[in-house]
Parts: sequence; C-alpha cells; structure tokens
Amino acid sequence: MRRITLAFVTLTLGGVAHAAQQPEASVKALADHTACELANSAPSSSRQHVQVRARIQLYAHAAVITDERCPTVRILLERAEGGPDMSFCDLGLECPLNTENFLVIATFVGTYERLGTTSGRLWLERFQDLKRTRLVPVAAPNTSFERTLRDKVPSSYTGVRAAQLNR
Repeated sequence: MRRITLAFVTLTLGGVAHAAQQPEASVKALADHTACELANSAPSSSRQHVQVRARIQLYAHAAVITDERCPTVRILLERAEGGPDMSFCDLGLECPLNTENFLVIATFVGTYERLGTTSGRLWLERFQDLKRTRLVPVAAPNTSFERTLRDKVPSSYTGVRAAQLNR
C-alpha cells in the first residue's frame, strides 16, 4: 500500500512541476486609439485588435464611429460573434439608442480592418465607459391654452378663412 501511495504522490508532484513549467498566457493591454489614428494607419491586409474612443452614430441600417477632429473618417461597426446588440437597446436607455439628440461617446474594443483612406470596419466585441450628453436643450412643452404667435396661421392664408383660424 505504501508503494501505491508513493506512486500517487510522485505523479501528483510530477504533474504540478510539469504545470508550473508551462508559460503563463500574457494578457496584452490594448493601446487607446482615435478614429483618426486608425484611418491614418498603414494599410495592411491583416486585421488588428484595437481599442478606440469615439462618438457613435446610429442610422437606419448602420452604426458608425466618428471623431470631430477628422470629420470625414467613418468606421463602420459590425457585431462580432458574441458582441453586443447593435441597436444598443440593452443599456436601459431608449431603444434604439438616440444619437441624433445626444452626443454618445464610448470606448469600443474589437478587430479593425482598414478599408480606405477615410474608412474602416470594426467588429465590435464590447464597449465601455459610455458617456451621453444632450446636444440640444429641450424646451418645456406649452401646456397653456393660450396660442402663441407660432401657432397662428401663416400669412399666405387670406380672407375669412385666415380670420377664422386666427381667433
């Protein structure tokens, strides 16, 4: 019985010693990029894993990230396998995310491929540090029954009909 126990201990210690000799996987930190830097990077046929801080704009059939420092650059966002919902409805905000009345900036992480001098494609794996700022202040609704000058009929209406509408 001692031999079996010693053999078991030897195998276990040998297994631990063997596992300790294997190199640990290094976690590579991604450098922060801007959309401008990605557009100016050297064209390559390979894709690169990047982290980019930029503004997101959602359209009917596309999501792009942009940077005000280089307004002609557009990087198309596409969902990577296992990536977030591209309507960004899972944020607990409006659905889809309102990028028309809000400035929405986030850090996007994914695989980037340059397509041209002012365009590229980012397969979005995740995003973080989302910041949302209202672009245009919203006026309080007019809840009074009084009509304002804006509510009146345009001057192109003449005669009795205009008088009836402008009462």
